[in-house]
Amino acid sequence: MANPTELQSVLSELGISKEDYLFLTIKTVYLYQMKSGEKNVEYRAPSDSIFTKLYKDFNQYQFNKPKQLAYILFQAGYNSDSPRMLIELKGWSYKGENHPKSLDTFGHPIDSRDVNLILGSIVYENLDMSREGEFRVKALKEDGPQIKSLKSRQNIKLKIAGRRSQIGRGDR
Repeated sequence: MANPTELQSVLSELGISKEDYLFLTIKTVYLYQMKSGEKNVEYRAPSDSIFTKLYKDFNQYQFNKPKQLAYILFQAGYNSDSPRMLIELKGWSYKGENHPKSLDTFGHPIDSRDVNLILGSIVYENLDMSREGEFRVKALKEDGPQIKSLKSRQNIKLKIAGRRSQIGRGDR
């Protein structure tokens, strides 16, 4: 069970204000993947919502002034006692442009169609590790095997192959 005052004390201790972090909701299974090191990039579809959070001057895909964000606060759900994780944000990459310009994306699977949020060290987390298996099984049932991105080439090829096999069965 989450303790909001514990997170608040960590934020206060580190001198982190709301302007220093990005708040995003996420599925619990991805928090487990981040904790284990399997997931070191958070992918977000390009949208007004994400660009407004990342840029000071966002206006219909015109942006020049990235916000100085140092952390991402992930929360699995909208309840005050939902699992949370505060992670360093190294920067982000979108369409080949990195912010900051010196961002090293080596070792991070970059999806050219998405906004890639490059994750650093975990600063705070309150995951109940006894439930990890339960969430992984649930995600596997709901989403199938986890592929890096819904738009990845591997996933697109699987969808096309599935559609072709359905078309082939319909012709018989």
